[in-house]
Amino acid sequence: MTNLESVPDITPDTIPASPEDLGDAGLELWTRINTTFDFADEPGKLAILEQAARTVDQIEALEEAKKDAPLTAKGSMGQAVIHPFIQELRQQRGSLNSLMKSLGLPESDEETAAKAERRSKAGKAGAAGRWGRQ
Repeated sequence: MTNLESVPDITPDTIPASPEDLGDAGLELWTRINTTFDFADEPGKLAILEQAARTVDQIEALEEAKKDAPLTAKGSMGQAVIHPFIQELRQQRGSLNSLMKSLGLPESDEETAAKAERRSKAGKAGAAGRWGRQ
């Protein structure tokens, strides 16, 4: 079972072996997640983490490739359209977000505080609208 708290006795030497062909960004993600959380007995989560690491590598490759590319390209009718690198980056980032959520990692304290702040503001705005107060 995943320990959702930081696992102090896990070190880079004791984490599951990373897939051989990960790039630097993917290997960093693999190592950081596995030194924080214990997925050793959860092959399904390790498979998801592998896909997330590969996605991070793909995002890095696309970021590098788009550095010299224009923001737009010619569409099928000669019109200006967003460059395919940008579209693919958006899709890869969405995939990474979904994969990371699938791991069921706990939110950081900053994320929890930000959500609470947004809920508080929304609640105040709702009350002001309902009761006519500003």
